[in-house]
This record gives sequence, C-alpha cells and structure tokens, in this order.
Amino acid sequence: MKKTRILLIALILTISGFYGNLYAQQSIYVEETDGSITATPLTQVKKITFAGGNMLLHKTDATTITWATADVQKYYYALYTNVEPLKISESNDVLIYPNPSNGSFNISYQVNEKGKVNISILSIDGKLIKTVLSEQKEKGDYSLDLTENLELGSYFVKIASSNSLIVKKIIILK
Repeated sequence: MKKTRILLIALILTISGFYGNLYAQQSIYVEETDGSITATPLTQVKKITFAGGNMLLHKTDATTITWATADVQKYYYALYTNVEPLKISESNDVLIYPNPSNGSFNISYQVNEKGKVNISILSIDGKLIKTVLSEQKEKGDYSLDLTENLELGSYFVKIASSNSLIVKKIIILK
C-alpha cells in the first residue's frame, strides 16, 4: 500500500511537469479526518514518504510536515486555473477494457462540459508515447476503440479536459 502511494505521488509529480507555465499554481492537499486541509505549493514539495505510521511531506526548504496516517482522510493534487481546480481522480467516468489487453482496447469516457479532450498514452515513467485524441467534444458519453502496437508492460492513459485530468493504468500482455 505504501509503495502504491509513493508511485501515485511520483506519477502526479511527473504528469505535473506537462503543465510548465502553470507549475506555480499546483498544490498538494492533505485533508485530515477532523476536516482541516493543508495546502503546499508543488514548487515547495521535494518528496512524500511514509514511515513509522506517518505521512511525511519533505519540502524544498529542508523542513518536513508530518501527519499520522490514521489522521489523513485523503491527499490529492490540484492545479488551479482561473476558473476552477483541475481534479485528478480515479473516476468511474472512464473505463478501459479489456485490461490487461493485447494492445487492442476500448476507452469509454464521459465529458461533463463542452471543451477540448486530450487522450494520451504515457510510459510508466510518465513520458508521452502517443496522443490518440485531441479534439473538441460536446457534453456526453464517448467510446474510443484503439489498437496500439505497444510492447509488453504497463502504461498510463491520461484523459484531460478543461476541468479534469484522469489517469488510468493499462497492462499490455501478448
């Protein structure tokens, strides 16, 4: 479980690099069970670790913020635009099947408001492999059948719209 959290944070930090000029507007949020929220700008985050029942946010100024993991309800990343926060979620609005696959799979997704939708395949280390869709979409449900010549391994599918970013893992087995 701890490794999964660290990998998720690493992925989020890697993906955040794709937003270059908006970098200073990105933050890591930690919501505690008492409802309090701590926001730390991403430019001040060096790394996040878990040790001895604690979540540790190591900052670039060599200070550390510590929470007991039992007190952390959730932690997340958000990118603030001048409209509303960009949300990263494990949304049920996206379904990728079959998964694992042999390279042929379907992406079913939902667009909540009219705007540009980008769907990309990323390597496990966050590098762009291919952009499979980049176009304006009306609000609604969509499905995309893909056959990609990907090598065996794990990849991420990134679905970005004007107000959301969803990242799902896919596994290619042949």
